[in-house]
Formats: sequence, C-alpha cells, structure tokens
Amino acid sequence: MDAGAGRGSGGPSPDRLSIQDVARQQLRTLPLVAILFFSVSGGPYGLEEAIGSSGVGMALVLLLVVPLVFAVPCALMSAELGSALPVEGGYYYWVKLALGRFAAFVVGIWQWLNSFLDTALYPVVFVDYLAQWVPGLARGEHVAFSVAGGVFSFDAHWAAAVAFMVPLAVLNARGSRLVGEASTLLMVVVLAPFLVLSVLGLVRWLGSGGGTLVDSFTVSGQSPTTAFGAGLAVVIWNYIGWDAPSTVLGEVVRPQRTYARALAWALPLITVSYLLPVLASLASGLHAGSPQDWADGDFAQAALLLGGHPLMVAVTIGAVVAQVGL
Repeated sequence: MDAGAGRGSGGPSPDRLSIQDVARQQLRTLPLVAILFFSVSGGPYGLEEAIGSSGVGMALVLLLVVPLVFAVPCALMSAELGSALPVEGGYYYWVKLALGRFAAFVVGIWQWLNSFLDTALYPVVFVDYLAQWVPGLARGEHVAFSVAGGVFSFDAHWAAAVAFMVPLAVLNARGSRLVGEASTLLMVVVLAPFLVLSVLGLVRWLGSGGGTLVDSFTVSGQSPTTAFGAGLAVVIWNYIGWDAPSTVLGEVVRPQRTYARALAWALPLITVSYLLPVLASLASGLHAGSPQDWADGDFAQAALLLGGHPLMVAVTIGAVVAQVGL
C-alpha cells in the first residue's frame, strides 16, 4: 500500500507527471460512476428484506432518510478528501496523514479482512443463482471429496465459484480503466430491467386510479422503534462504500473534479434505483396486506406480475450480473 509514499503526501504535482502517470490517468467520470455504483450498491437486490422486516411505510422512510443523513455526508467527505489528496491508495493515505502510519496500517488490515469476508459472498451467490438454470451446479452435486466430516465439500458448486473468480481477478489486474469500462456495461445490464419494471409499475398504479401504495407503516404488532431498527441495518448496508474507489484516484483523469462529479451522479442514481423498483413492486400488488412475506427474490416475482416471464428472467439475470460487478 505504501508504494507511492516517495511521491510526497499530496501525490505528483501536475508539472512533474511522468509519461507513465499520464498513461495511467485514464479513468473518466462515467466509468467511475459505475465503479461507485458497484462499490456501494449493485442494484436494489436485497431490499425486499427491509420491507419484510420493518414494513412498507418504514422501509420507504428509511430509503429516503438514510441517503440524506448518512450517504450525503459520506459522499461529501470522500469528495473533499479525494480532491485534496487524489493519490493511489485513497483512504489509506488520508488516515496516514491524519493519524499516522499505525492507524493507516490498521485501516488497511481491516479493509483487507473485510474484502475476504465480503467479496467471498458474491461468487457463492452467483453460483446459487446459476444453479436455478443448471441444476448440476447446486450445492452438494457432483462431490469430488469432503473435509471436516462433510462440513465443506469440493463439489461442482465450489468449482464454479472458483471459475467465476479467476477471470475477474485477471480483469482487476489489468487496471482500473478496463474495470471501469466493464462496470459501465454491467451497470446498464443490471438497471435496464428495473427501469422497465418501474415504468410498468407506474402504468399499473395510474391504471388503478393512483391509490396509496402504503397499506401499513410497520409489520403487524411491531412498534415503530423496532421496525426502524430492523430495517436500518439492511438499508444502511446498501449505502456504504463511497470511499472505496478512492484507492484508484491515481488513475483518474483530473481526479480533483472527476471524483466529486462521479459522486454527485452516483448518489441520486443509487437512491432512485432503490426507490422506484420498490414503489413499482408495491404497485404490482405482491404481498398486499402481508408485508412480512417480503423476502429476497421478490423483485423477480413482482416483475412476473407486471411484465410476465421475460421481465422476471431479465431481473434474475440482472441479479447474476450484479454479483460479477460487485
């Protein structure tokens, strides 16, 4: 992480950029927006649990309030620090300059461990979705051997997860520009079905007379305080990670402007990509009167009600693609 320390605390000055520096600074606004999208979001998948655990009204309140009181300050902080210190390593150097080498080391180790725990989820989820079309990839199928008394099996599911990781590792090793371009394409694939879902939900809602979509504020028998706490963990998880792309600021064109501009685009994009699909899914009538029944995967069921089997497949494919982007 400390490879760039010899350049000084503020990174290379504009008049001392080498040819290599200029060649590396090729990441522009749209690809950086896409990288932010997958660092923070990856789409609205998983927000169904917020409705099921806290109720329709409370989930909508959280989706509106959390961006204002949590995401906006985090994004502004990242924009300010990224503009002041647009160096490779990002938040690692921010902490190092403010609190010293040991604090930066701790932050680096924490992020390293977080990467092991968090990133390891996505290959598993990817293969879980893929197994819906290829049953032979389901867990426990085609087991080569098991260890720890069968607790862990080297099966087709495990092999597919490893195969999923290898090309993505190669892609990351090629540099942030290629990752940004790939992320832009993946972002479009993930958001396109939800755009269609949102339009169809609006048409359904207007066609039904524009009635209320909120049939209850919380789950039956749940206090507002309990509902708030139950949904907050889910929603806030979907609004963290604004500082993550700062680690590649040394590869961004005019980072002082580009990072702030990308944050300004990414925040409303992510907020809208959460709110509109939730409202559209409510307009579909799915689990009407029974908010506690909402669970992961219900966006696909709402898509089936609004757009038929093709839209349900598109939303499910989007979930698979989101794991690649994440």
